[in-house]
Amino acid sequence: MGFRWLVTMALAAILAPSGCAERPEFAPRVERAFAPASPETTRRVVLITIDGVRWQEIFGGVDPRLAEEARLPRSAMVGSNALLPSIRRLFFEHGTALGDPRLGGGIEASGDRHVSLPGYLELMTGARTGCRSNECAGPYPTTLLDDLAKLGSTRESVAAIASWDSIGLIASKDAEISLVRAGRTETDAAPPWPGNGRYRPDRETEALAIEHLLAHRPKFLWIALGDTDEWAHRHDYRGYLDALRAADGFIGELAAHLDEMGDDGAATSIVVTTDHGRDDGFSSHGGPSSARVFLLARGGSVPRRGSIGTKKIRHLADFAPTVRTWLGLPMRSCSECGAAIPELFGLE
Repeated sequence: MGFRWLVTMALAAILAPSGCAERPEFAPRVERAFAPASPETTRRVVLITIDGVRWQEIFGGVDPRLAEEARLPRSAMVGSNALLPSIRRLFFEHGTALGDPRLGGGIEASGDRHVSLPGYLELMTGARTGCRSNECAGPYPTTLLDDLAKLGSTRESVAAIASWDSIGLIASKDAEISLVRAGRTETDAAPPWPGNGRYRPDRETEALAIEHLLAHRPKFLWIALGDTDEWAHRHDYRGYLDALRAADGFIGELAAHLDEMGDDGAATSIVVTTDHGRDDGFSSHGGPSSARVFLLARGGSVPRRGSIGTKKIRHLADFAPTVRTWLGLPMRSCSECGAAIPELFGLE
């Protein structure tokens, strides 16, 4: 691998553009190139974000304290294997799961205010953002979708399909070259429940996403679910768990469709993560405990490592550089930019 590694690193250094403002409190990015650890190379990526989901349910299952407060029956007190069978099978048995703090390291959002828009901006730009609320004023920066769309043959080859309409503000700076369908439209018949306003329920978003995947086989597809966060804000742990189970079922269905796509499916990496965690009281988020998140990956060049720790804390900003490495895109270079996650390449 030595020669290929050196060539890749040299190309990355030559092609890497600059252009992010300096932010000294964020650790500088270390330039490094990685080679895939799996015989299958990632050529397509599906990102699934599940808004406001805690790492506790992903790695430990139903929370006894919250279940008792919600007056759930004892039979509901199940581990993550029973709560999330698709996620456990796909990522813990056949992929890599990062974020269990008991194993060391983990994944965190970078900012000091852990709400949705900053988390999604960090994911899509690959850098820490100065945004600290869900009402950040534009103009918004160029995103991973924008750079990928420039390489796509059709507008549908790079897409974001989201339940929360505000994602439409930041998913793509140039919506003419990528497809963004965020929130309900005036013609949608389904009510926004458990959200409100222009929120689109996850079941509608999931149907649109599967339809788009089968019709267009996009190079990059971001599916942003949100029912979990809506139920949590209502302090409804039962509703939150039901929404999380539904997301797990959708992930299993999507993976099954990819399995039927032959080479295209085998070369697709699925990543599941979230924009933020939750505060200790569960219904809200934004404080320090909301920083802790998770990241699950499988397919394509992702190694099968199961649930593992990380050498140091990784961040949501590291997602975009990881995708850039998988798909051969030039890297952004700045003091607040993330770096490709070495654990997803079998290197640490």
